[in-house]
Amino acid sequence: MKKSIVLLSTFVSLGALALAMPARADTDSETMKRLEAKIDALAKENATLRERVKRVESTRTTAAAAPQAASGKPAAASAAGTVPSGALAANAAYMPVKGAPMGRPGCANFGGWNAGVNAGLAVQNTTWNDLDNWIDNFNFDFNSSSISRQRTGGTVGGSLGYMWQTGCTVFGVEGDINYAFGLDKTTTASPAVGGTTLSLHDKASWWGTLRTRGGIAVDNVLLYLTGGFAAARLQHDWTIFDPGIPATESFSAHKTRWGGVVGAGAEWAVNDRWSIKSETLYIALAEDHTSGFSTAGGQTVNFRTQDSLWISRIGATYRWGATP
Repeated sequence: MKKSIVLLSTFVSLGALALAMPARADTDSETMKRLEAKIDALAKENATLRERVKRVESTRTTAAAAPQAASGKPAAASAAGTVPSGALAANAAYMPVKGAPMGRPGCANFGGWNAGVNAGLAVQNTTWNDLDNWIDNFNFDFNSSSISRQRTGGTVGGSLGYMWQTGCTVFGVEGDINYAFGLDKTTTASPAVGGTTLSLHDKASWWGTLRTRGGIAVDNVLLYLTGGFAAARLQHDWTIFDPGIPATESFSAHKTRWGGVVGAGAEWAVNDRWSIKSETLYIALAEDHTSGFSTAGGQTVNFRTQDSLWISRIGATYRWGATP
């Protein structure tokens, strides 16, 4: 009996297992179908994304090659000597472009027209040479036929010019005319008290220059060099008086003399219109040769005069029409 019950239980279990297996098989089959459907959908989506990437790379490559094609230049080769790939060309299209330089330099603008006034000190040096020993006709005690003297005075004047500026480099031209005062002096030379006297009178009336200026602007200060032509109105008179004869003889040279000028200076821009400058100029005038007939010596005599000026001055300048 017990054996029959065991056999019956076994048949029941096997029957239940047989009924359960088709159901589980059906469930696994449905799961596999859903997974395969998802895999197919992902594969299609992946294919679509790859196609989009190809189109974007193609567009970037065309855009990067367009400027080179327009300029007629070949694409740059890579380190291996080959043309860059589409990916590199696409990246090149997105590289940052260097911006245009700023229009305003990092310094003040000194360009345009300028007009100014100035005042300062002037030192005039004169050397007189008696080439034919004219003074010996009156007194042999004069030991020198060359006499030098110096005078100090003042100067005031005005200027007009124009400057060009590129970045912080400045170049231009300037002319000025100046009145000299105090440069009027008579020097007396005598070998002995109460003897023959030689008087040398020198005077500078005015001077002017026409110069170029060039320099570098540092912040709002322009440091520059200058040079060009110069002219000055000078008067020289040489007179000998011999009380023993008595006799007086004199020669003169009143002329406008030409020469050259060099100098250096600094100009400080107070604002966009006004500036203050300080400069030093050296003027060397061409030698002057004067001839005349000496009655005392019965001969033609010749004199040579050399003149130079040192000017140190300050001034105020107004600018307009500045170049960009």
